[in-house]
Amino acid sequence: MNCFPAMHPKALDRLDSDEKALISIQGISRGNDRVNVVNESGLYSLIMGSRKPSAKRFKKWFTAEVLPSIRKTGGYGRLDPIQALNDPT
Repeated sequence: MNCFPAMHPKALDRLDSDEKALISIQGISRGNDRVNVVNESGLYSLIMGSRKPSAKRFKKWFTAEVLPSIRKTGGYGRLDPIQALNDPT
């Protein structure tokens, strides 16, 4: 079972031990029932280290829009709850 089928097999080696785990899940297959999982920090590390076009788009959005917004305002997203209620798009 692999949520990232095109992920390089050695990609998990770049993660710290607290960002990944190998767990057993019962009943997912007849053979290998051990899967690698990553936490949120590990997921971001994998994306930021990837050269795939989709990862590059995510990195650009995250570093150009999300992080600057958090730095400037303390958060990301709609800051005006009244506006969000009036215009939920």
